[in-house]
Formats: sequence, structure tokens, C-alpha cells
Amino acid sequence: MSHICPTLEAPMAYLVKKNTKYYYIRYKQNGRWVKKSLKTSDHRLAKRALLEYQLLETKTVLHFITIDTAVKKLLQDYNTATIDNPNYKEKTGKTKELEKMVLKKLEEFCEAHNIVKISQFTTAMAKLYQTERSKSAASSTVNREMTAIASFFNFAVSAGYINQNPAHGLTTLKTTKKIFRYMSAEEIKKLFEAAKKHKPWWLPAIGMGYYAGFRKTEALFCEFKDVDLEKKIIYVKWKPGMDIKDREERALPMSGNLTKIIAEAIKKKNSPAEVRTKNGTYYYDLIFRTRDGKFHRNNFDKKFKKLVKLAGLENVTFQTLRETFGSHLLSKITGPKGFYLVSKFLGHSSIRVTEKHYASLDLTKSHEEVDKLTDF
Repeated sequence: MSHICPTLEAPMAYLVKKNTKYYYIRYKQNGRWVKKSLKTSDHRLAKRALLEYQLLETKTVLHFITIDTAVKKLLQDYNTATIDNPNYKEKTGKTKELEKMVLKKLEEFCEAHNIVKISQFTTAMAKLYQTERSKSAASSTVNREMTAIASFFNFAVSAGYINQNPAHGLTTLKTTKKIFRYMSAEEIKKLFEAAKKHKPWWLPAIGMGYYAGFRKTEALFCEFKDVDLEKKIIYVKWKPGMDIKDREERALPMSGNLTKIIAEAIKKKNSPAEVRTKNGTYYYDLIFRTRDGKFHRNNFDKKFKKLVKLAGLENVTFQTLRETFGSHLLSKITGPKGFYLVSKFLGHSSIRVTEKHYASLDLTKSHEEVDKLTDF
């Protein structure tokens, strides 16, 4: 009596342990090889985990997986395992907040289209979600949402509820690259004068934005201990409740003007400010605070916009100060050295990022070059 044994099309998962503390398992997910740490150095436990992965892999290839679950139930499981899990460090706090918002929209979308089971959400439905969202949101926003949704469905694939990620392989929406905006010296002067006259407590934040290229969060969480007045150095350091982009701390030289602003702030130093986060309450000796000496997180953009209006300016955000810092510095230090320094000062992941955002022409200095073209 002969037995017909179906052939597995994909290589089986296997263990890896080479110059590492823990065992890793390599397996295929959505056609790509993935390596995941098992967080154990025990060979017996690692082999048991390997058998579970191989069993799941076999069921997937032979289409034996019949598990299905409600979308709401799986969303809850995903939130518990990743977003609401304080021990899950693979994603930053901002990413978790974004995913929570996106998955809420996904749940509403499923309810509107009578999608109850996870298997009902097909690639066509993922495309429909993308199309509907693009009618009311910017392309860049929709692209970020689709990345979050793809992450959720990767979780569903790993758990064995579906064989393929329906959001995988969708075409990314094209985004419009906006014209680079930086402030003139006259505009910077107007902003500082408006702050001195109407809202002097904003001076440290404006100084850190323009003279050091700080991001909004970096200015909000900067403490007096992060400044060395003697050496004229200001540091960007990670703190609980604050997420540094690319997780990279950095040190920057302070200009004479920024040193004066910080020195003045030290004279008015208050007791530590209370900062409440999802993971707890902390007390920081913040440089930039509200008029009442409190943490200045709520309505930051709205209040900064009012200051910009008092200065008689338009289309200026706190990010504009950072962009102006990079632009003005590059106008003083030209060539590869300039891009290298700006990249380091701004905390970019690579010089290519700096070149992409700051290599635009200064049109006020380009007319002579254009006039050199042959006159017919």
C-alpha cells in the first residue's frame, strides 16, 4: 500500500546560534526570511519552539490552517501584546500611539463593510481602505497608516490566523515634496523681539530651535543639567516619556546668543516640573516652561502660532526654526564638511538625509549662474 505525501514547497524553519547568547529561529514569512530571537540559551526549550514553528509552517504550506477569529478579538490581542505592553521595546511610544489610532480606524472600516472575521479582510479590502482614506488624508499619512496595518496583519500571519498579509505589496501613494521653507535673518529678529516683548518664557525654546536645531520634543525635555555653560555644550538626552528620533543622543556646541539665553533662564530657575506620561509621573528640571513654571506640552503648536502672529509672520512652525538652523549653517560652511556637521548637529541618520532636505538652491544667489546661459 503506497502513501502519497505532499511535498513542502518552502524550506522548514531552523535554529541559529552563532556567537550569540540566545538561540534564534529563521523562518519564511510572506516570502521573506525572518530571524527572531527566542530569548533562551536552553537548547531543549529552543528545539521545542522550533517544532512549533515547523508545525505552523507545515500547516500553512499544506493549507491545513482553519483557525479564524473575529477582527475585534485579534485587535485586542495585538494591542495587549505590543501597543499596551510597556515591556515591548521594539516600537517607540509615538509609533504605538499612531498604531492605536490607525487600528481604531481599521476597526471602524471593518464594521462599515461588515467584515467580522479576519479572513474576510482581503487584499482588495486593504486597497479599498487605502483609497477611502486618501480622499480625506494626505498621501504621507495614508502611507504611515498602511505600514501600521501591515504590521498588525503580520501579527495575524505569525499567529496562524491567515496565510498571507493582505496589506503586503500594495503600491505606496506618491507624496508631494513641499518647497523648502526657511526664515530670513529679518524674520528671526522679529520672532525674538516679539518673544522678548510679549512672551519672554518662549525665548529658551526659540533659542534651542534656531541656534541648536532642536526638535520640539527635544526643546520641551531639555534640562539645566543637559547644559555645560563653561564648555558651551548642550546635550540631547533620552528621558522617560521622551522619544528621541532614531534613538540617538547627541552633543552640540552653543553659540554665544544661546549661552546668554540659557544663562538668563538659570537665574529664573524654578523647582522641578511635573511631567505625566503613560508610564508614570516624572519630575524634570526643565529649561523651557509655561509662564506658571509648568511643563509646556499641551497646545504647544497653537501657542507658538500665536507668537508667530504677534511677530507679523506667516507659515512658520517650530520645525521651521530647525530647518532655518540647518540652512543658515550650510550657507556659512559649504561643501562636504558643511553637510557632515549639519547632519551630526541635527541628529540625522545619515548625510544622505541631510542632502535630501537641505541641498536645495538658494534662489536669491542663483540668478548670476542662470544669467551665464547662452543668450540666443
